[in-house]
Amino acid sequence: MTKAYITKYALTRGIYIAEGELKNDGEVFVQRRDREYNFEQFFKKKEFQLTEEEALARADKMRAVQLKKLAKEYQKLSELEFTIKE
Repeated sequence: MTKAYITKYALTRGIYIAEGELKNDGEVFVQRRDREYNFEQFFKKKEFQLTEEEALARADKMRAVQLKKLAKEYQKLSELEFTIKE
C-alpha cells in the first residue's frame, strides 16, 4: 500500500491522506474506499501527491488560480452597468 495526499478537494474539503495503489506507472492512484461495498476511487496525477510538501505546494497553486479567477470575475461585475429599457 502507498500513502498519498489527495488534493482534488483541497479548496472545499481540504487535503487528506489515503492508502492505495499506484497504477499506470504512477499516473493514477487507486484508493479502496469501503470494504463492505468494495468500490474504488481513482485519482489522476494532478489530484494526488506523494509527499506533504508537494501536496501543500499544489494546494497553494490551486488557491492562487482560484483567486485569479475570482478577481477577474469581480472586476467584470464591478464594471457592469445596468440600464432600464422601455
